[in-house]
Amino acid sequence: MTKKSRTEYSARNTTVAIVARIIAILAGFLTRVVFTHTLSESYVGINGLFTDILNILSLSELGVGTAITCALYRPIAEEDLERQKSLMRMYRTFYRVVAAIVLVCGLMVLPFLDVLIKDGAGIEHITFIYLMYLLNSVLSYLLVYKKTLIDAHQQSYIGVLYQTGFLLLQNALQIAALLLTGNFILFVSILILCTLGNNFCISRKADKMYPYLRQKSVQRLPRQERKGIYRDVRAMLMHKVGNVIVNNTDNLLLSSMVGIASVSCYSNYYLIIGSVRQVLNQMFQGITASVGNLGVEESTDRVRRIFEAAFFAGQWVFGLAAVCLYELIDPFVALSFGEQYVFPREVTLILCLNFYLTGMRQACLVFRDSIGLFRYDRYKSLAEAAINLAASVILGRSMGTAGIFIGTMISTVTTSLWVEPYMLYKHHLKTSAKPYFLRYGLYSAVTLVLGAAADSLCGQITGPLSMVLVCRLLICVFLVNSGYLILYCRRPEFKLLVRKGRMLAGRWRQKRRASQEDALAQKKDFGPQEAGLLNLLKEALGEEESADERPEYQWSSLLQTARLHGVLPLLFLAKGQTGQAPEAVREEILEAARKTVMQSYRLLFLSKYLIGTLEKEGIRTVLLKGAATASFYPEPELRKSGDVDLLLLCPNELARACAVLKKKGFWVKEKQTALHHVVFSSKEGIEIELHTMLAEPFDHERINRYLEEKLRECGEHVYRKELMGVELPVLEDAFHAYELLLHMLQHFLRAGFGLKLLCDWTVFWGRCVSQTQKEQYLCLVKESGLKGFSDTVTLACCAYLGLARERVEWMGLPKESCEREFMEEILEAEEFGKSAADRMVALREAGLRGFAREFHHQMRLNFPRAGSVFFIWPALWTVTLARFLLNNRRIRRVSGWSILKKARQRSRLMAGLKLWKKEK
Repeated sequence: MTKKSRTEYSARNTTVAIVARIIAILAGFLTRVVFTHTLSESYVGINGLFTDILNILSLSELGVGTAITCALYRPIAEEDLERQKSLMRMYRTFYRVVAAIVLVCGLMVLPFLDVLIKDGAGIEHITFIYLMYLLNSVLSYLLVYKKTLIDAHQQSYIGVLYQTGFLLLQNALQIAALLLTGNFILFVSILILCTLGNNFCISRKADKMYPYLRQKSVQRLPRQERKGIYRDVRAMLMHKVGNVIVNNTDNLLLSSMVGIASVSCYSNYYLIIGSVRQVLNQMFQGITASVGNLGVEESTDRVRRIFEAAFFAGQWVFGLAAVCLYELIDPFVALSFGEQYVFPREVTLILCLNFYLTGMRQACLVFRDSIGLFRYDRYKSLAEAAINLAASVILGRSMGTAGIFIGTMISTVTTSLWVEPYMLYKHHLKTSAKPYFLRYGLYSAVTLVLGAAADSLCGQITGPLSMVLVCRLLICVFLVNSGYLILYCRRPEFKLLVRKGRMLAGRWRQKRRASQEDALAQKKDFGPQEAGLLNLLKEALGEEESADERPEYQWSSLLQTARLHGVLPLLFLAKGQTGQAPEAVREEILEAARKTVMQSYRLLFLSKYLIGTLEKEGIRTVLLKGAATASFYPEPELRKSGDVDLLLLCPNELARACAVLKKKGFWVKEKQTALHHVVFSSKEGIEIELHTMLAEPFDHERINRYLEEKLRECGEHVYRKELMGVELPVLEDAFHAYELLLHMLQHFLRAGFGLKLLCDWTVFWGRCVSQTQKEQYLCLVKESGLKGFSDTVTLACCAYLGLARERVEWMGLPKESCEREFMEEILEAEEFGKSAADRMVALREAGLRGFAREFHHQMRLNFPRAGSVFFIWPALWTVTLARFLLNNRRIRRVSGWSILKKARQRSRLMAGLKLWKKEK
């Protein structure tokens, strides 16, 4: 099996961890809502209090896990199995000691429960409940130590999947227990059983992955190495003691100084803020093992650059999250738990600031722990804990709840904020930490300004709480992300992250393409109605019918498919096969042909009238598509058309042309859906499109400028041609074919197009074309970067519609292309994608960048003038998103997710089409 890179491992671990954490949070939140509505506030407070007590007693594994994991990175990199076995045996011993210490210390706390719980006299069986929580904490250290080896091998996603599965089971059972019995003891019993089951399953999985763990012969670690690990454990113990005191004493102080009701309020805020922190922390926890491997194998300079990129990513996500939390958490708590659980606004601000300060430390902490630098700042944590306790007690007495949280902030600012990065730069990166602190100041100032702006806008939102939440969320996400993007898009850290993202996306696309090619090789032919229709169209377009092939057609479904593609009248030309069809089928085809012939002549004479009327006023136009394209068919009248398309050779004459048509009784339609033409309507209901461009502007400035240039040349490439007995101005073959190609591309990038346009392409190139026009056409498609699209369309016509390959060999067609996938797309699209509401757009490229580019392109199309002012883009993006969601619901009757999913599927073709790649 091919070994994955650190980036791939990090991406997989992070993605799985974040998704799993979000699922766990949603399940936990649902459990908490049921909890608060079935049990009293006292039980809510007790749940948070006992959890904190046991976290303090366990001292978060005494730091053993981090120290052992760090020691495992080198033997794993060197594939030293004996050292791995020795470290894991040592780890098992440590964890058993930890479990014993937690049990003994937990029992020693029993006599002091009345002191810790200020007003808990009304809670039944409180001692037994505490013992159950203690048992769960002790069980959490048994067997699960083997998970560390999985994590150190950069496969932490495996343990995450097991944990999430058991957590979902636990939450489901707990909700059922609360709703059916309302028994808190049963609630905690389920927690214990699921903890034991999770540990057992992870242990079995580790044994299967690493069979050497079950071997009895294990060498003892050398004395010097054991000393190093003991030293690291002592250092981590100091860190963990300090962290536990800082992070888990707030409930104790609130309970003893303010009351258990305040603990119940804080536990809800802690659930939300802690859940968000856990999700974002997964982004860093997912890279922990990869950072450890990086520290072992790479240079200091590379480690520094990766650290700076991680710090930049951390400030982005934690800054955005802090602003969103400040604006959303109060109304969310009120909506979910009730107004009685809402903190004052100033307390919320302090909690969000603490969240931001803690989040900004994550990059430093991951690199410090992974590289093994925790002994250098071991005394910092004790100082932080002492400052936190002193400040929280002093301020808590005078300021209440807010004072306790301000004490936490003071301890962080005076210690961790500067000591951790200083030690990392001094002892590993070997350079000054001054650039780090300058970045910290810049990032914090930008976040503060964006947060103030978001708060100002959110303060204007009123209405139902649910609507307020949605509006505030949209404002925060768009404003903060847009501000960050505009200010940081040129920073090297941002460019490094984008480059890493592209590399991952490229590898993912390669694997996806390989799997698609394998699947394509195993695919069967098209369905019977599609295959039958293609067979009939081959004969209709001029290919001689094979005497050996007389398939049995399912005529009803075949005719329906032909109608959806706008080619039903053309089947009249396939007399060799339709002649054997039932009489009802022949009548239906004949009726469609009659209607199309009538419509074709109606449009032809209207085109003559319009062109002549405008010419009398000195306005030159040329006929696009319609009769001009129909003239290449064996029977031109059978080519279906729905409107008249005229190209103004001088776009500046649009206003005068509109005035002429209005004077002649035509009127401009109220709803104009494109930027490149104006739509008129006649008394008979026929639409007339006055084009000022060869195609609607694309998401590519170079091609748009090129099309403007070629439009100015069109006047030199017009001649008059007899079309079904009427002489009209049309484009020369090269420009005519180029316009047909642009027309197909324009629809392909939107909802798609059906077989009719491919039939146009087949008959166009199935005739004799002069060498001069061929060379000119090749020049047009190569200069505009459409050679790949032209080749794919042509090869599809050769493969499925009977276009003779020798007729188009001069195009320099490739041996391999994606014509099969392209034809599948055409067959699915039908005529301009009308039958599927989710076919709205095809992305220029796959991935998040493709969505972002197309979204920005749509904004520029919706706001052509305002979109040129870049500093109002965030507002225009917001309006575009709102219109997109609203139109999906009211007009298209389809979800935005369905549209995005379909767009993503169709974007996979884009790589094969090689759009906009200019050729010499």
